[in-house]
Amino acid sequence: MPRAAGGGMLLKAVLRFHGSRISSFLNLTVPARVSGRGIRVPLVAGVGFDNLQPTERWMDTVLPVLLGHRGGTFVDVGVNVGQTLIKLRRFDAAVPYVGFEPNPVCYTYTQKLIAENRFEHCTLVPVGLSNTATVVSFHMRSDSDVGASTVDGFRKFGEGPHDVRLVPVFTGDDML
Repeated sequence: MPRAAGGGMLLKAVLRFHGSRISSFLNLTVPARVSGRGIRVPLVAGVGFDNLQPTERWMDTVLPVLLGHRGGTFVDVGVNVGQTLIKLRRFDAAVPYVGFEPNPVCYTYTQKLIAENRFEHCTLVPVGLSNTATVVSFHMRSDSDVGASTVDGFRKFGEGPHDVRLVPVFTGDDML
């Protein structure tokens, strides 16, 4: 669990709602400490809780090495709810960031995350990347599913609910 930055009691109370039906009615921003950085995490209709949980700890080691050896723009394919962006901003607040996210819910959420934290030099593009420009099926369990994919069969969804939506994809070369 993340440490609170400022509203510790609020954060603890809000985390109790994660996964409950009540979380879909929340619309607030909570102060938290994620990946060693004080951050404002929006919680909108159940989306955003993933930014309050420690994930992909290996990136805390890899990102500073990459940033120290390569200049230029950081490209994030599959932004989801901005977990990588949060980690990136821990190490470099100025590196240009371009993120591609075909899920309209995650795209809108990440725009709010950027605004709440006043992250600069960020560009979000509301499309996926592929080897051709077309419209494809997007397989997901929920609006902010971190395992959602445009690749058929990439994730096994089992017996649980599973939505398929259509999203636009473009070639990476054309988009960059």
